[in-house]
Amino acid sequence: MLNIFPQTLCSGDTIPINLTFTDKATGNPYNLTGNTIGLTVKTEPEDSDDTKAPFHQDVVGDATGKVSFSITPLAPGTYWLDVKMWTGTTSGPRTTVIPPLQFNLVQSVTTR
Repeated sequence: MLNIFPQTLCSGDTIPINLTFTDKATGNPYNLTGNTIGLTVKTEPEDSDDTKAPFHQDVVGDATGKVSFSITPLAPGTYWLDVKMWTGTTSGPRTTVIPPLQFNLVQSVTTR
């Protein structure tokens, strides 16, 4: 199972995800200009309406090859996440950047 998080995730925390795209042949930043990268977090992977997901964010790519997401605080539980990339509208062809993965958020103890 793919795990992109270096530590246990806790409810109420903001979760940063920073991606860097590089050209495999040259090692240079991959130019994402004209592309949109979208991250979606859901409680059920087959739920069809992304706009009702606990979190979704689209970032417009640029020439740096860097994309950052900041998942807003979520309640404890089990979630599904994936990242897609597309050119133009979301109805166009999409490419999977991070395949669907399941992750858990444990209840945070500190409330202040």
